Amino acid sequence: MSTIRGARRAAAVTALVAVTAMLLGPATANAHFLGGSFPHTPGNWLYIGYTVSGSYQPQQHAAASSWHSTPTRVWVTQEDFSVSEEDYYGYAYNTTWWGLTTMHPCFGSGCVYRWADLQLNTNTLGSETDFIRQKVAAHEFGHGLGLAHATDGTYNSIMRQGYLSYNTPQTHDIDDINSLYPY
Repeated sequence: MSTIRGARRAAAVTALVAVTAMLLGPATANAHFLGGSFPHTPGNWLYIGYTVSGSYQPQQHAAASSWHSTPTRVWVTQEDFSVSEEDYYGYAYNTTWWGLTTMHPCFGSGCVYRWADLQLNTNTLGSETDFIRQKVAAHEFGHGLGLAHATDGTYNSIMRQGYLSYNTPQTHDIDDINSLYPY
């Protein structure tokens, strides 16, 4: 009798583990985070101020607005440079990248961000369309919030690199932000 009960218990535990892995596995495997975040208390709004400078300011504004329009706890508003969390710079850099984000004061696991510099390279973006410039600005804003590159091509994400047919945050990006800064 105890052998049958033990077999049933083992089967139940195996089924529970399988269901848990199925429910939690994909979300964990597909989340793309840099490892840090801005200070945030679940349930509260995360207020993110931004500034614009240099070239492509309309695209910088549109990109920030696209993050503000997402169903997340992130509230994006233009602010003065002295108090902003995300600062755009649209200038010429002697490199091959479209955009680059630098987190301050640190980067990586456990880092608590204070602000981010979002650089848009006019040398490489000069020949691109305004649509792509906004895509790059929205992508860099995502990095500034703590999102990493999304490399899996099975879903849409503004955090994918290269040319895309959209230039605003997608469902996957919204899910990642809601995991990082929960309701």
